[in-house]
Amino acid sequence: MTFKEAQENYRNAREHERRKVILKLLDKGYNASCRGGRGIKTYTSGGRIEPYDLRNFMWIEAKKGCYTYFISLNPFDTDPVSNARHFLPDRLGICKYEGAYNADYVYHNMKVTDIDLPLYDKELDQLIRELEDL
Repeated sequence: MTFKEAQENYRNAREHERRKVILKLLDKGYNASCRGGRGIKTYTSGGRIEPYDLRNFMWIEAKKGCYTYFISLNPFDTDPVSNARHFLPDRLGICKYEGAYNADYVYHNMKVTDIDLPLYDKELDQLIRELEDL
């Protein structure tokens, strides 16, 4: 298997996990869509860099009542001791907000959960509990 094939298999596995979350959300009365929710293949940072594949950057936006829930499959974390910033692939992060999406708000208010991919019923149920507790 080539490196590119391994990347594509990994991306497909993550997309499968993302869809499991969406199906669970729909089952629990949230409004969520399978469309979107991942970065583009040709990200250029406004033309500052050569195209970069951001498709592994995945998230879900779900609505219930007047709230929107942002669920990231790759949240950021800031270490409280060193202040170092980390990217946590395959860990779920969650945020709840009202009104229009605001990237700064989501970034600064993201709760990093203890839920890692792959997801089974136990983890999906835990995610729903954590969303309800926000």
